Amino acid sequence: MTTSPVSRRTVLTATGATGVAASLSPLLSTPANAAPAPSSGWRDVTASLGADFAAVGTPVFLGPHEGWLPVTVPEHAKFVMLRWNGRRWTPWALPEVIQSNGGALAVSSRRKIWYITLGGHNTSYFYDGTEWRAAELPLTPPVAAEKVAAIPVWFSPESLSAGRDGTAWVALADAYHDMTAVMHWDGSAWVVAKVPLPLPYPIATRVAVRSHRDIWVAGHFHPAGHDQPFTLHWDGHSWTDVVIPPVEGGAVQVIRSVVPVSKNLAWAFRSNAAVGQHQTLLRWRGGKSWEEFLLPEAINFTGPALVEDGQGGVWLGDAGRGSTQYAHFRDGAWKLMKGPARADVELAFVTGLARVPGTRTIFATGSLTYRGAPTPDGYGSKPFVERLH
Repeated sequence: MTTSPVSRRTVLTATGATGVAASLSPLLSTPANAAPAPSSGWRDVTASLGADFAAVGTPVFLGPHEGWLPVTVPEHAKFVMLRWNGRRWTPWALPEVIQSNGGALAVSSRRKIWYITLGGHNTSYFYDGTEWRAAELPLTPPVAAEKVAAIPVWFSPESLSAGRDGTAWVALADAYHDMTAVMHWDGSAWVVAKVPLPLPYPIATRVAVRSHRDIWVAGHFHPAGHDQPFTLHWDGHSWTDVVIPPVEGGAVQVIRSVVPVSKNLAWAFRSNAAVGQHQTLLRWRGGKSWEEFLLPEAINFTGPALVEDGQGGVWLGDAGRGSTQYAHFRDGAWKLMKGPARADVELAFVTGLARVPGTRTIFATGSLTYRGAPTPDGYGSKPFVERLH
């Protein structure tokens, strides 16, 4: 999903560079930061998936013996999702009603599961414990004629989240037209939520739901000619605009993720929109603004996966050469750690983190970029799963 603000005011054009190799060049040519300590806890458990998949999403767990993992299957294979039973992942075949491969997943219970596909159809589905059915998203809303004339408005899902009480929200956006929609599940369909987004030109890029009394909406808007991030919190009664401290020099910032933990605790991650400068962990403890904790200079996490650790801290995961890289923060202290070493891997990139409720076990998912693939640029990609006990 898109995390950098792109609007009609900003057009980026790339020429002369294509393929994975081109996208890796700036990162791989950057001098490495100080190396984190080798991992003594992270283990490669990709083989536990039991099959070769093109990609994996972020897992969702309800408990030690109940979890789900969206996967992207190779071309012409039957669409599946994986289910966790506490010991292994097993395939869950998806019905023909689901017409796209790979997507975002939110789970409230065995009888309330939402799945939004991202591979071209941008379609939403709902599972009620018995069967899957389509749950329409308004991807083409009515807009002013002048906006439709040149390029039609097309909402794309940006973020999906659900709480254990059945509350589910989704953020949709068309950044080119500076249009957005935030929706919630009313029990049978998606309906527009009344959220006091800041003006002008707001774009909601993140929703994070713990319950109907603990909901976060984050994104960016465009006051005074430049983009600024925002975070809004719903406590069951009213919305609060939680202030994000500005950065020195006024660089454009993006809220990459928000993780609510309790009614008085949430975490978020902020960085520069383009190159990841001013990387900051944010903590909210029930007030009207975020606390800031700058990342150590030894690491360069532009848009890491983020998850709470069950002990009042958080884990962050991002890209590393030859292995994944993780950072743990608790009680004001940072600990840096590498994932398992991987031979012949140029880049190991963490895209998802999830803690198993009731335990300290954390799963990480992502992709490995390696050389020697039968592709025009010689690079290939494959998924991985790592586990921290």
